[in-house]
Amino acid sequence: MTPTSKAGSTSVSRVLRLFAVAVSLLVVGAAGGVHAQPLDDVPAGCPPRPEVAAVFVGEVRQRDVRAARFEVIDIRAGSLDGAMVDRLVDVDYFADVRFLDDGGRYLVGAAPDPLTGRLVSKVRAPELRFGGNQVVALDQLNCPTFKDPAITLHVDGSTVESGVLTPLLDQSGKVLLALITPAVWAFGFLAVLAALKLLIVASLRRVARPSR
Repeated sequence: MTPTSKAGSTSVSRVLRLFAVAVSLLVVGAAGGVHAQPLDDVPAGCPPRPEVAAVFVGEVRQRDVRAARFEVIDIRAGSLDGAMVDRLVDVDYFADVRFLDDGGRYLVGAAPDPLTGRLVSKVRAPELRFGGNQVVALDQLNCPTFKDPAITLHVDGSTVESGVLTPLLDQSGKVLLALITPAVWAFGFLAVLAALKLLIVASLRRVARPSR
């Protein structure tokens, strides 16, 4: 090999090494930029993005004044490890539990309660009060707004009816029966009294009627 060919080969190798180093620096810089400015970045001082432990489809098996027990049909996201036993999981709703139907299937977003560690969800979305962000001047930080994922919907994604009269409408038959039953008893009692009165009056007339 001639000296000229050796020099050319050395130059080509040096160029290739420099090119490889440049590409490596670009890749590292791009990766660092992604971590430094994520797409869902929340400005400092703003409330964090709300999160849930799991989103699942469940069927109501039991209810009390505070919680509902679901049979888990399908886990859509997250995990129920430590909370589910034999496909059953309890979720606290407190006052909102009255809006769920026994045997009804729902899409449940459940988050851990920071105090009790129990899973919690809700039917009614929380409302902003006293002007929302303006109270603490969070609007000046341009804080992003997020939908609360710890909420329970119908399986098709529609909201669960949570009107004041919903529990009465859901149990309209029982309510109607409870209203009618006392009225039926009262009417029956009055009918018996009227029949006894007629019987007594007829008997007295027969006794008072002079024999012919």
